[in-house]
Amino acid sequence: MLDTYRGIVHSFVDHIKITNTNHPPVASLLRYIARFYHSGLVELGLDVFTGEHRPFLADCNHLNIYPAPETCHIPRAETVDGALDLFSLCFLVIFGNVLDFRTYSTPDGYPLKKENPYDANGITVDERYNMCTARGVCIELLRWWSSKYKLRHTNVRSMDPTSTTPRHAKTYDDFPIKFLLEESVLLLEYKIRAQRGGREGAPGCSISKLRDQILNVVHLFGEEASDQWDGLMVASSEFCDEQLSIGGPRKEYLEVVKLHPPQVFGKDFFFFFFFFDYCSILIKMAEPRKDYVQLGSTRLDIAFIKFSTKYPSTSDHVRVQADQYDF
Repeated sequence: MLDTYRGIVHSFVDHIKITNTNHPPVASLLRYIARFYHSGLVELGLDVFTGEHRPFLADCNHLNIYPAPETCHIPRAETVDGALDLFSLCFLVIFGNVLDFRTYSTPDGYPLKKENPYDANGITVDERYNMCTARGVCIELLRWWSSKYKLRHTNVRSMDPTSTTPRHAKTYDDFPIKFLLEESVLLLEYKIRAQRGGREGAPGCSISKLRDQILNVVHLFGEEASDQWDGLMVASSEFCDEQLSIGGPRKEYLEVVKLHPPQVFGKDFFFFFFFFDYCSILIKMAEPRKDYVQLGSTRLDIAFIKFSTKYPSTSDHVRVQADQYDF
């Protein structure tokens, strides 16, 4: 997924240089993958299972079973590779509208020339709902990861040029948010450098439009995240030469740290019973939330949905879409 993320970003910024087409169906596929990850990790708790796939348990003291072989496609969230794959997918979905060529075009496919307060563009209202739903799912996926793990970076560069220790180790309590913010800053910096070099990206996407779309998503995470993003932008000119590497820090400097005990996640709890030839197992799971559309709706999404005449009253439609997981 990390390679997919890098490929989509490069195609968006260096469009003509990389490829001569855009593939909107890919966005829908990524949203379905997010739902698949969410089902396995958050709803079924597959991260508590370890080992190879087995049809039964020979020893109840060692939990080594997966419900289905398809789960081998779910990233191992407790590993660096699995965590970065999860974060990469979540970035592609949470910033899906930012990276979608249709955000910067009219419904007829022509580049947008004028700004509009309702963010009306080439994406239909139905797909807009689906984007909000999937964005909410990914936000919960990242919250789930942060409730169970931290990430330790052993080669952090000091922001203080007078520091006697230019490199140090640091453990991040909420690395997924840091990942989203840093990657979005790198995306904008990449766009700035590409435009200076005369390289055309997504038609109709200017630096100012891209910045507005990024900030629209960043605001979902609150004022503190917005302030952090502004600080990263100020520092980007100094540090981007080293850090302009899409996909996060170098993996050899990263380590996933498991929380003991994990933080409470979810609104309520429910129980799963697994029955086998030798024993039965009870697993306590956090109940996932259902209001994913509300969780994943940005200010521009809300403005566009209110503006749309297709659904005069959006509240009932939002509730149905959230329950159906229609991506």
